[in-house]
Formats: sequence, structure tokens, C-alpha cells
Amino acid sequence: MLDKKVLMNNLVLLKKVNSKLLDILVKNIDKIEKNLEILLKDEDFDVVLNSVRFENIRQKAEKKVRELEKSIGVIWTHTMKINYPEELINLADNLNPSKEKLIQNTEALIVMGTIPFFHIERLLKNKEKYFPSLKQVIIYEPRIEFIYLFLLSVDIDKLAKEARVNLTFSYNRETLVQHMLLYFTIFSFVSYLKSYEDTHIKEIEKEMIKLYEIKTVTIPYEHALLRVKHLKDMIGLPNVRYLLSIKPFKDIKDTPVVIVGSGPSLDESIETLKKIKDKAVIVALTTAVKTLIQNGIVPDFTVIADAQKNMVRFLEGLKEEELKKMYIFSAIFTEAQFTAKFKEGLVFNYGQLKHLLNIRDKIKVDIESGATVLNTAFSLLTQIGFSKFYLFGVDLGTKYRDRFHASGYTGRLEVDKEVIEKSEIELEGNYGGTVITRKDYYISKIIFEEQIRKARQQNKKLTVYNFSDGAKIEDTQTGYEEIIKHLKKINKKSVIKKIRGMFKKEDVYILESEKNYVEKEILPYFDLLMKNLSEVSDVSQFIGLLESFELWSIYRKFYSDIIFNNEAFAKIQTTLKILKLVDEDKKRYIMEHYRNYILEVINQMKLIAQEIVT
Repeated sequence: MLDKKVLMNNLVLLKKVNSKLLDILVKNIDKIEKNLEILLKDEDFDVVLNSVRFENIRQKAEKKVRELEKSIGVIWTHTMKINYPEELINLADNLNPSKEKLIQNTEALIVMGTIPFFHIERLLKNKEKYFPSLKQVIIYEPRIEFIYLFLLSVDIDKLAKEARVNLTFSYNRETLVQHMLLYFTIFSFVSYLKSYEDTHIKEIEKEMIKLYEIKTVTIPYEHALLRVKHLKDMIGLPNVRYLLSIKPFKDIKDTPVVIVGSGPSLDESIETLKKIKDKAVIVALTTAVKTLIQNGIVPDFTVIADAQKNMVRFLEGLKEEELKKMYIFSAIFTEAQFTAKFKEGLVFNYGQLKHLLNIRDKIKVDIESGATVLNTAFSLLTQIGFSKFYLFGVDLGTKYRDRFHASGYTGRLEVDKEVIEKSEIELEGNYGGTVITRKDYYISKIIFEEQIRKARQQNKKLTVYNFSDGAKIEDTQTGYEEIIKHLKKINKKSVIKKIRGMFKKEDVYILESEKNYVEKEILPYFDLLMKNLSEVSDVSQFIGLLESFELWSIYRKFYSDIIFNNEAFAKIQTTLKILKLVDEDKKRYIMEHYRNYILEVINQMKLIAQEIVT
């Protein structure tokens, strides 16, 4: 039933795999046991915890298993519609898999809550019946008392070995989110089990759906390849400094910082920006630079975190002497040619590419990325210590039907027509009414709102005024003229000097050990996989090869993000989802007609790896 010997086995395991959780348990164990009472019955028992009674634990666990479909949530979408064969898109769109079939294909399971404990054991012990495809499980429980009861109930190590799953435990939201993002990136089928219902669990469920939406926005393969190419160019630039750690400046927390985007409302904000350009640090997102300079406003910094080609097109017609007045915050995977245009490049974002570099052990910063450069810029600025933000042109949508960007945006007419055609999401406007937007801007908004929430946990005085006439951003205050009247002139040179001083001169290069790892392990695997896929004739073996590739990618350390977390890998995942859900005839048809397409996509991922060693 509840066994102290089982508890001791679990504590020994926790010492190896999760010492932080063990420390928390040990510190609280006397208090937990003091407030815990086990009431035995004939074949069952109740638990009284802090005067709250949980009755018939075993009975409830059995009921939870019997009514599994009520407790299980599945997140189903085939995700890939960009540069993907039209026939397969149509096939996926018309699939309407049953919940039972999705559960049967579940590869990763997120268990929300532990009580009534034994249902988890029963489900995993009978995995072949309930979750025959299951490989990964994370059990999330925020209440330390319930964790203690679970550890009394179930021998985790024994259960994981018998079920042949990788079982992980999480007691905080941050760890859970990290696992969710990993699972949504790697696995084709993810499900979640709600052990009990409460407000916290419902909030986590909502957050999970948002996270899944975020992960369906993938990096185009070309950009993933360019990230590595640009890295090699960037570390060759002479006028570049690198951010290794951040110690926030307390004395700049009250310094206003303006973030300027290239939304259409920027055109209407120019006169306001002219009034405050000497009263705040001006940080322009890449595509807003031209509009600002053409209107006599030279930003103090610009930000680029984009791996696109030919970003210099956004600077056409601007004088070199104007650009050389600005510093540029650059991600290490952005175009070196663009960075070189400015006074000095300040590399602040490395992504997973930092693991390739000789300075990787020095880098102590973790800048959060997102669907747009806004997310990386805000992450950097809050970590530096800024807490008063003013948003202009950060529209993340448009209230117009003919423009999505400010007048200085290069190629606006063509780009805006295409963007508006893809803008199917309707959102509440910052000043009322509605705006339309497309998925990546919507995802950026979701991430930005979460960033503001987390930043405010660290700094309760953090304030964000939104002067943009686009999408309403939660936890921001709508900006009006009165808000900026109290701003006074600041000593910009002093602030800029401090920020620049955070970045260090370094001799940076790709480690030979990482090149050897790619040459000896990554590239040979791709070659063998492509050979086997091209030769196999059995459909189940063909699917098995793709499944093993999906699982193999999990254990490639940080290479998962460098090589796999892009559009190409999403295409393989989507194909695998379809193959698992269609009938046998369609399985064979897809294998025979799309084998070369799949080989081509896998070769694209191989080329990213190849670029590291070229």
C-alpha cells in the first residue's frame, strides 16, 4: 500500500537524478508526516493531509484507469503546410483520427498531478494495452506533500525499467515547460493525463496548448543552414564584442528605453519620438531603422536576430556615417555583412550554437528567443536592468487592409500584400477595435506577454507602455501623450558606455572537438539512414527507420536544435504522423511515391551538419 521501503528506494534514486527535489523533501519530511494520516480500510485507504481528507485512493485510481479517455488530453495537428507536398497536406487535412488512435500512438506523456498515485503505476505496468508507443513520461506535481505520498506508493526506478520508458519528475513550472518544449519539438504524438482537477492544473493545461502553438512555428531550413554559415562569418569580423555574463545596472532601472518596431503605426508616431529621442534610450528593431533615420531620428542601438539572407536591403539609401553612429545588438547567427555596417557589433544571443565555440564555458547568459526579434530584444534589455519600456510601432498586426509595415520598410507594397493574405487571426486592438495578424506575429505576442509576466516577477516595478496602434498586448498600459510629458533629458553617453562595457573582446573559433563529433557520429548516421531508407521495401520497417531517427535526435545533445529543430525535421515528423494514421494501402503509396522527397529532406539536415565542418 504505502511502503517506507519504497520511499527509501526512491530517495536513493532522487539523490542521483534530482538532488534539488531530494533536498526539498528532506527539509519538509517532518512537517509532512506530522500533518499526514493514513486511514486503512478493508481493501482501500484514505489520506488526511492538513485536515483535508482524500477518500478511497485505490478505488479512485481504478476508476481513473477505467475512464482513461476522459482524463487524457491529446494535442493533434499535422503542423506542416509550408513547402510540403500538396497531396500530403490534403491527406492530413482530411484525417480525423479518433482519440483512441492518438492515445495508442502517444510517444510522450505529461502526467499532471500524482494523486490517486496508483493509476500511474497501473497505466505504465500495462503500457502495451494503454500506451504501446510510449517512450517518455514526465510526472508533474507542484505539492511536495503529494510527491511524498507518490514516493511512498510507487517504486519509480522499477516501474520505469519494467515499462521501458524514460520517467522524469518535475515539481516546478519551469522544469515542466522545458520538458513540454522538448517533447513538442521531438515527438510526433504527445498526450497529457490530468490526475485531478484544480485551478493550477487548468492553467498549466492552457499554457501547454500555447506552448504547442509556439512549437508549430518552425525555422525555415534555409535559415537553419544560414545560422551556421553566418556564425562562421560573424566570428571573423574584427569589430565585434561578445556578451558573456550580465550584472544588471541598478542605476539604469529608471532610465526609459524605447523599443521601435516597423508596424504601420510608426508613421503616426514619428513626431512623438522626435520629442523624446534625447529623453530615452532608443532601440530600433532591424526593419525600423530606415524609417527612423529618414525622419531625423538616429537610434542608439538596433537589434538583429534573424538568419535571413540580404538583410542589408533594409538599409538601402542610408548614409554610412549615420549607421556608424549606432551600435548593433546581434545574434551570432545573423548576417555579418549587416552587422559590419554599424559602429560596433555586440553579440548577445548564441542559441545552441554557443556549444560549438571555444568561449562556451565563459558564456553565462541565456537570452530568450521567440517568433520575432522583439522577443530577443526584450529579453536582453530586461536582463541588462531596464524596467521602463515604451513601445512604438510594435503592432504585431494591422488594423488596415493594405499595409502591415511603416513607409520606410523595404519592398513594403509586395511584402505587405503577401503578409495580409496570410493574416487570418483577428485580435483585439490596443486602442480598441480589431487587428488582423498572421501566426508568427501572434506567437511573438504570446511569448512577449509571458516574458513581461516573468520579468515582473523579478522586478515588480517593471512597466510597459504601448503606444503602438496594433494588437493589444496583455500586461501593458496603453500609451498616451500625457505619459511622456514627465520625461527628462538623460545622459545617453554614460548609459551606452555601461552597456558596451558588458561586452568583451574575444578570439572566437569553432572547436575541433565539435567538428570531430559531427564527422565521426552525426554525418555517418545520416549516410546510413539514407541508405537504409532508399533500400527498404517493407512499410513497417520504413516507418521504424523514421521513428528511430526521431528518437536518435533526442540524444544528440545540443545538436537537436542546430540540425533538427527546423522546417526539415517538421516535415519528417508530419510525414511520420500521417504514416501512422492512414490505412495500409496509403502507407505503401506514401512510401513509394514520397521516398525520394523524404530522402531529400533528410539530406537537407545532413547539409546543416556538414556546414559545421566545412
